[in-house]
Amino acid sequence: IYFHLSSEFIFSNRLNLTNRIHFSASTNYLSFLKSSVYFSYKVSFSPYNLEQQEAKMSKIFFSIFIFTTFLFAQERSNEMATFKISSPAFANGEEIPRLYTCQGDNISPALAWDGAPEKTKSFVLIAEDPDAPDPAAPRITWIHWILYNIPASARFLKEGIDESELPAGTRQGINSWGKTGYGGPCPPIGRHRYFFKLYALDSLLPELENPTNAELLKAMKNRIIAETELMGTYMKK
Repeated sequence: IYFHLSSEFIFSNRLNLTNRIHFSASTNYLSFLKSSVYFSYKVSFSPYNLEQQEAKMSKIFFSIFIFTTFLFAQERSNEMATFKISSPAFANGEEIPRLYTCQGDNISPALAWDGAPEKTKSFVLIAEDPDAPDPAAPRITWIHWILYNIPASARFLKEGIDESELPAGTRQGINSWGKTGYGGPCPPIGRHRYFFKLYALDSLLPELENPTNAELLKAMKNRIIAETELMGTYMKK
């Protein structure tokens, strides 16, 4: 969003100064605004009441600030509402099939997503278990899978994908086993929740050379423009 301020100064025969401020907030990325939004605010200035006019100007710019804050919040809300990740293997909140766990073939489930913001330049995927080791007394978040610099054109990851099959340019991070790649649910006790979190970023990340989750989150700071998640559960049989 950018601002444009222009003023017309008109002197009357009583030496009053009229200042008409035209404010336009234009945006080329809000889907719900196809054209510029225009505001016009008229303020009368007098050499004898500068304090009053300064107060009026403060109110004008405060209103501008509130409006632009609303636009950004509305944009983020719209992006979050349309950006979704899903899996054909399980629905959000359902149990993850045994095939994708340490009690099965321990392969990654297929994932698909849509509705990413137009400004997306890359995706980050983090699969994590916040209930480790015991859901009744969780102490750590166990990281199961990290992918970053997934290209903006990508829309899915196939079931059981390995490193050679990842979308071009995709990099991997270190999971809590100290390895790259996917590690399936393997809860020591109770039913755990597993979150597949997908982030849309406004840029590619630099080469991080197998980052940990903490290192990746630090690199992502201030670059996330939308995020979505899919949650499944699992308890050992």
